[in-house]
Amino acid sequence: MEYTERRVEDVVIVDLEGKATFGTRGAALCQIVGDLLDRGESCILLNMAEVSYIDSGGLGDLVVSFVRVSKRNGQLKLLNLNDKHRDVLEITRLIDVIQHFSDETEAVNSFESDRRVRDRAGPTKALKTKEPTRGVEPLRTRRPPPPASTSSSTGSRS
Repeated sequence: MEYTERRVEDVVIVDLEGKATFGTRGAALCQIVGDLLDRGESCILLNMAEVSYIDSGGLGDLVVSFVRVSKRNGQLKLLNLNDKHRDVLEITRLIDVIQHFSDETEAVNSFESDRRVRDRAGPTKALKTKEPTRGVEPLRTRRPPPPASTSSSTGSRS
C-alpha cells in the first residue's frame, strides 16, 4: 500500500492508495499508523478514496490501528469510504465504532470539537490497574442450598 501524508492544523491526513490486504506490499496500515504514533501524532485521518480493496487482513490492520491510537488517547477517523468499504464496515459493525466522513473539512473540524469536549471534561484516569486490588475477594461460584426434604410425618413434635 502506498501513502502520502499531509497536515491540516494538527490533523495528519494519510492519503492511502492500493489494496489493504494481508501481506500487502509496501507499508501496512499498522506500520503507517504506528510510525505516526511514534512521532507523537494523535489526530489521524485515513483517506480511503484510492483504496481499491480491503480484505480481512486489511480490516484487522484497521482495527489494531484504531485500538492503538485510542489507547494513546488519540483519534483515528476515516474519510471517503466507497460502497465496498462501507459494506465491509457495516457487516462487521465497525461502522458504528470508527467515525467516518465524506467531507474532509467536516472530518478535520470533528477533531477540534472532540478536543474541546475532552478538555472541558479534564483528564481521565485509567480504570484498570496492573496490581490486584487489595482487600477485595474474588468472586466465587455459590451453589444453591440443597432442596428441603419433603418427608411427610403424621406425628407432631412437642
